[in-house]
Amino acid sequence: MTFSTLASTDIFRIFFSVGGLIFFWGISLLFPYRNIKKEFTWNRWKNNLFFNFFNALVVKILAPLTLIQIAQSEGPITFSLPLWLKILLGILVLDVVIYWQHRFFHKYPLLWRLHRVHHCDVEFDTTTAGRFHTIEILISFGIKAFFVFLLPIPAQAVLIFEILLNFSSLFNHSNFEFPQPLEKIIRLFVITPHLHRVHHSTRREEMNSNFGFSVSWWDFLFGSLKLDAKELGNQMDIGLKQWRQDKDQKLWNLIINPFLADQKNKADNSTRNN
Repeated sequence: MTFSTLASTDIFRIFFSVGGLIFFWGISLLFPYRNIKKEFTWNRWKNNLFFNFFNALVVKILAPLTLIQIAQSEGPITFSLPLWLKILLGILVLDVVIYWQHRFFHKYPLLWRLHRVHHCDVEFDTTTAGRFHTIEILISFGIKAFFVFLLPIPAQAVLIFEILLNFSSLFNHSNFEFPQPLEKIIRLFVITPHLHRVHHSTRREEMNSNFGFSVSWWDFLFGSLKLDAKELGNQMDIGLKQWRQDKDQKLWNLIINPFLADQKNKADNSTRNN
């Protein structure tokens, strides 16, 4: 793939990423489901947007090849299938890989240390979609790169999947709610803001559910789907009980959070383990 083609795909992805962020953020501001506390808003947005753009920059600098370039290399396994079927299967494979990756980041202590930076956000809106520790993003890139090379997955599938994943994450972290009759239909197919909000609850049994980012099928198939939380709306506590103080939400403390002493981690594990 030529430099100009790679540049075009980057522009395409940035357009959908920034466009989706503005669109879903705007809807959430106009029609908020939860009343987000004003004192948290500006610092949260600054921190979340920092992680969003800094992580993209780090991957761009540190990754020697993009996922699309890896998809064009000759992997150890080949399949004689029509291109359309390879694309469809490639998207499904990457999506189920991300589902299990997310589930493992909840299950294993070292991975959870990284992932809890995302979960310790005390509120829930579109900016939360980009609040991931940089090391977690690099691990996620490595996992996707492994499967893209191993199978191999077509470059078209990689591009479509990356756009869908980013757009879905922005959508299901949005602070708005469909009317209940419509919500009950939509969530049969995709992870809605309602389903993912359940995943961000402080309650252990709710947090350890709804691991999908796009479709809700994987949670249904693998027994992790939870349709409703015990509390709804402003009654639901978002985040992690052990990391709610103002100092815990400062940018530097979020960056070093995975490396802090185990004093809090022991209590924190009770909210993580299945």
